Amino acid sequence: MNRTALLKWLPADKHDLERVEALVRLGYPAVESILYELYECVQDINWPIARVVAPFLVSIGFAAEKEVREIFRGADSVWKYWVIQAVIANMPPAEGRKFISLWRSCKKQERSHRMCGAAKWPQKTCAGKDHGGFCRRALY
Repeated sequence: MNRTALLKWLPADKHDLERVEALVRLGYPAVESILYELYECVQDINWPIARVVAPFLVSIGFAAEKEVREIFRGADSVWKYWVIQAVIANMPPAEGRKFISLWRSCKKQERSHRMCGAAKWPQKTCAGKDHGGFCRRALY
């Protein structure tokens, strides 16, 4: 399925479970061209669609590096938090560790531009957890 066709299947709103479940059933790599849009579904983990999409994104792992890099470079600190908390922190350790350099890159950018408050959030996310080394390594 091409990107144009897949875009028609994106959820109409945060309650559109039918469409999200259909996209998840298509699986990866079939939905590769709309990964960024699927990450938009986890901008707030309290949305019903986020609870369906987050585990799917976990299963994709570092194949979504480009999309996560774009999110980490953005100014939406809440979205960054949920990507770390609901997606990266639930990946297998080997996959989670791969995102450390992306996070460090974001932190350096934030120091330069002072654009978001997510830089300290891994500390809260990681309280007493390792998450494949993401938390321990990303903080330093």
